[in-house]
Amino acid sequence: MNKSLVSIIIPCYNQGSFIDDAINSLVRQSHQHWECLIVNDGSTDTSEECALRWSERDARIKYFYQDNLGVSAARNYGLKRAKGEFIQFLDADDLLESHKLQVGLEIFSINTKVGIVVSGAKYFLNESQEIFQNNLFDDKPWMEELWAQKTPLIKKLLQRNLMPINAPLTRMSVIKAVGYFDEKMSACEDWEYWLRCAIHKVKFKYHKSNHTDSLIRVHLVSASQNRLAMYRGESELSIKVAQSLIDPQDVNLNYKLGLARIKKARINLKLYDILRLFIASRKKRTK
Repeated sequence: MNKSLVSIIIPCYNQGSFIDDAINSLVRQSHQHWECLIVNDGSTDTSEECALRWSERDARIKYFYQDNLGVSAARNYGLKRAKGEFIQFLDADDLLESHKLQVGLEIFSINTKVGIVVSGAKYFLNESQEIFQNNLFDDKPWMEELWAQKTPLIKKLLQRNLMPINAPLTRMSVIKAVGYFDEKMSACEDWEYWLRCAIHKVKFKYHKSNHTDSLIRVHLVSASQNRLAMYRGESELSIKVAQSLIDPQDVNLNYKLGLARIKKARINLKLYDILRLFIASRKKRTK
């Protein structure tokens, strides 16, 4: 039996009503050698009360508090205190199916050069928690289709995020090599992180099997309100990654995507930021 310790990091901001569901999905894991770090990001609801109740009940569960600094800061706080050989992120309102950790660890044991194992994901409406779908709109398995494409990973990740934050199981050695989440990004911080891993040549492996999905709760009220922030985050991602890309085709693709995202976001970025994107693109293409 695999005895590897998995550190599960749960950032939480005013999600006290969901913590019980998230923790219960960990208690039901077939792999039980884990620690859970709940990082309260300045919540004003019952998050602290719920987290403390769990930490008193189960020694594997640890509670931390920080002022409201954002989800990236909360994840980084947990990463700096994690003791596991592997890292699993879990948003406080989401769930993991029962074999998520076990199967991921089995894949790592067979594929020693793999740094990140990506599971499948399903979505459910907070208003209808009994129905799970691969895609909220047409139930198509979008992740399987994207990972099956022969396009190089960096090119795929430049165009869109390939996974929700809960889907990957990551070696701690990857975190130590790539670094922490960018706390300055307004959104898409997880997407930027996986792209940074790909640029660092971390090997990903997508694997979908029964009872290994991450389950993503969708809040209809907030979904549309977050759209503009996502567009802004995509623009920030293109500007940041322009400095790290090497292949001229990747640089050119990112440049075109970046300009389109800036327009789509309808934001007034500083001319300096747009010039950073342009200069990085020209510099790489003329080498």
